[in-house]
Amino acid sequence: MICPECGHHILVKPGLTPRQQECRDFIDTYTREHRSAPSYDDICQGLGLGSKSQVAWLVKGLEERGAVVRLPYRQRSLRVVD
Repeated sequence: MICPECGHHILVKPGLTPRQQECRDFIDTYTREHRSAPSYDDICQGLGLGSKSQVAWLVKGLEERGAVVRLPYRQRSLRVVD
């Protein structure tokens, strides 16, 4: 699969954990409502997580499964892949 935003190849891994799906849905909803991607702080508060490192872990898992893409060195660059 190829990312529509940056043209990079994405390895799609089937299935997300319930927490990953919740995170993906939050990113998608937030982006639609605010017209920009959420920050890690926004995700942390929105999902009721205890730290941004938990968000980073979730986002990394979503990236590995091809559910989201993130442009390196850019803030608020998460994009949900359909």
